[in-house]
Amino acid sequence: FEDGREVAREVAVTTTTGRKHQVRVHCAEGLGVPVFLDGKYGTWDDGRYRVPEEIRKVGEEEDGKRFFLHAEELSVPAFGIEMRAGLPAWWERVTDSLERRSVMI
Repeated sequence: FEDGREVAREVAVTTTTGRKHQVRVHCAEGLGVPVFLDGKYGTWDDGRYRVPEEIRKVGEEEDGKRFFLHAEELSVPAFGIEMRAGLPAWWERVTDSLERRSVMI
């Protein structure tokens, strides 16, 4: 929360095709809330979205190549493939920082 307003929310999405592009487009254009730091579908410079400093720093560190979309699980039943991945350390640091800040407000 920032100034009493929510600035971020973690959501879970299940896709059937495995295409991250479809999640990005639906969030931005369908819901009107793009994935944080998505350079293709997010419009962070138009004043509509207030990006917390913790999140802005992540984008600057990677020259805009990193954004907040993570595949926690991937499965391809036809090939017997099933994988899981936890959140990256940088994501955990940002989440922890935002949670601490929301408690302080």
